[in-house]
Amino acid sequence: MYENRMIDYIAPCENGSEIGIRGKRRTVHGISPTEIVESLCLEEGASLRGALDAGKHYLGNLYKVPVRFSGSGCYLFPTGGIKDRETVWVFFEQVKDVTKGPYANTVIGFYDGLSITVPIGKRSLTDKLALCRKYRNLAQSSAHLADLLEQEVR
Repeated sequence: MYENRMIDYIAPCENGSEIGIRGKRRTVHGISPTEIVESLCLEEGASLRGALDAGKHYLGNLYKVPVRFSGSGCYLFPTGGIKDRETVWVFFEQVKDVTKGPYANTVIGFYDGLSITVPIGKRSLTDKLALCRKYRNLAQSSAHLADLLEQEVR
């Protein structure tokens, strides 16, 4: 499909999904953002449910936990519930900045120059970014511990 590290976001659009990738917007017809994320998870060797359960393992039994692609080291999060038609999936590593948008929206700027307005407040979005950062740190610490234990066994 797509190189995960190049994707900024996956958003719903009238005909399916819009993918922000490498500074361009691509439309994928007839498939929802969550279905695309499920497909990306399967390419990484786990189901979306399994990836969400892993996030809950690291972060506690939270609602709307980030998803980690262990193979590529990417983290992404939903701006809303995974069954919500307005939910946008955002790739954490690609976010350059966030600014308050009109009404209760937030504008996310990406390193490749794209931006998208999402239906979530700036504070909530900032909290989601912090949660991704925490997840990444916990996963890295856990991997380091596993490496140390493996060295002890040898």
